[in-house]
Amino acid sequence: MSDDDSPLIRSLRAAVAAAPEDVPLRLHLAELLLAAGRNDAAVTEAAVALQHAPGDAQARALMARAMDLPTTPAPAAPGAA
Repeated sequence: MSDDDSPLIRSLRAAVAAAPEDVPLRLHLAELLLAAGRNDAAVTEAAVALQHAPGDAQARALMARAMDLPTTPAPAAPGAA
């Protein structure tokens, strides 16, 4: 935890520590960290979220944004026009 974390980020860190498997809560924390320019911390939280929910599209998208990766659209379904 950083001394310069906002009170909201500190509160969310405490909540995540109390409920480590709560993926939506962890993703909310990661979004706030990303908005605060704390990309490394956001990547860490997104990675843990993906450990709990590997297929979570929101966690994957957040990870890509935090790592500043280009997002690629999902492949079209077979037979889609």
